[in-house]
Amino acid sequence: MFTTSKIAVPTIPSVAIRLLELYDDPDFQLQDVVNTLQSDPALSAKILKAANSPAYGTGREVSEFKRAISLLGKSVVTPLVVGCSLAERAMAARGAAELFRQYWLQAIVQAITAEYLAKQYARARAGEWFVAGLLSSIGRLALINHDSEKYQQVMDHAETHHVSLHEAEQKLLATTTLDLSVELLREWNLPRRWVDATAKQFRIVEALESLPEQGTPHERLIVAIATAEAVGTYFCQHCQGEALIRIVHLMEEGFDASEDDVQELIEAVRKRLEDVAHLFQVQGTTQGSPVELMTRAMQHLSRLAVEQAMEMQKRRDDPFDESVEDRRCLLNRIDRLMQRASTDSLTGLYNRGYFEDRFCEQIAATIGTSQSIGLILMDVDHFKSINDTYGHIAGDEVLKRLADALKGVTRSNDFVARYGGEEFVVIVADAQADYLSHLGERFRRLIEQLEIVHNGTTIPVTISVGAAMGCPVSGVDRFGERLIAFADAMLYEAKRSGRNRVIVADPTTDQPS
Repeated sequence: MFTTSKIAVPTIPSVAIRLLELYDDPDFQLQDVVNTLQSDPALSAKILKAANSPAYGTGREVSEFKRAISLLGKSVVTPLVVGCSLAERAMAARGAAELFRQYWLQAIVQAITAEYLAKQYARARAGEWFVAGLLSSIGRLALINHDSEKYQQVMDHAETHHVSLHEAEQKLLATTTLDLSVELLREWNLPRRWVDATAKQFRIVEALESLPEQGTPHERLIVAIATAEAVGTYFCQHCQGEALIRIVHLMEEGFDASEDDVQELIEAVRKRLEDVAHLFQVQGTTQGSPVELMTRAMQHLSRLAVEQAMEMQKRRDDPFDESVEDRRCLLNRIDRLMQRASTDSLTGLYNRGYFEDRFCEQIAATIGTSQSIGLILMDVDHFKSINDTYGHIAGDEVLKRLADALKGVTRSNDFVARYGGEEFVVIVADAQADYLSHLGERFRRLIEQLEIVHNGTTIPVTISVGAAMGCPVSGVDRFGERLIAFADAMLYEAKRSGRNRVIVADPTTDQPS
């Protein structure tokens, strides 16, 4: 078992400590920063590299060190120095390279999240929040350093049971990342507000309702560090669904943010990670695409929903059990998140990510049977001209009306989704060639006859349709890719040959395998 007193804690470099002290010194001079950094040539080189990188956008070539520091500013230089110093020590450690990489990637995600929240919601010093987020789980570095084999067991438990590392630490160890992080920050004499925010990051959810509508900067920092931890978990651990619920709750209660704001936060962090990861010696593209992350979150939420529903069923007859209402609220939130993640906000149809999941499921379920799968791709003809002529609001109305029409004429076991832009897709279960051709033509006539009026003007709309079908034998990915390619080729041919027509691949020759 780990005990706090037995763990050799990592040390923060003296250069970084000196720069952290400058945060609270109103009389610091630029030359103080220059003198401090010039004692470490490797860090000086990283500062020059950052000043010339698109991530920090100085917009000019910088070759002189003092100029680089001046352009970046103290609030950028300090996080870079602290981050690079700790990253270099962690990544240079022998053994347990993957544990260190995963730890450091999550630390950078947390730092970027805290920085984003400072800029968007708190008018706080973004550089300070960056460092606070970066160091808020520094205790994990100590745990890994102390006994990497034992901590690998923690990682394995968290992955197997789809729980957070914090929960796995509580179950398997005598201490947690949280305990050690707080101890380290105190030992380094860092600001008390950082220590407090780190200590309360897992307790703030319960306290949010009692916070005033506009919290103090101190309270907002606590919420920011808790949110940063949840975003780090979402990107880097195996309980994305639970993390997503926590992010939404913290953002709603702590920053009065909407679920749209949450999606913007996640996308902003992903892009920022791609920009700055190389400066901190981590690879930021290994965690999966946004669709893959959301898919894993939805799978985890599905499991949570089943577990919560079963627990509610057990407790439904106990009138004094307050957890029943809590579980009902959790189920409602899960349902909202799952619906939002699978639905296109404009048309109300399923989105491309959810289509890809369903398509793979349909193929897997059909392998070994004699049934075929059909795929219909549709594209609005001259949609750019509609936007240019009538405006983008009119274009959105066309897409919404078209989606409503498609939903009204498909069978209950067929699946309709917005594929992207002005493209729509239909998965046809147990497809027959005649039915595929009939359905494509039905879609084409329906849209051609649709009366769409915007600001008193009727907008003529037609679609081109391409379709293909096949019977999967094995290999979900290969079959799916080829079936989409065949349908897309037919759609291209329909457009090339004049638009407003349907072309179906010959099932005897154009057969994906």
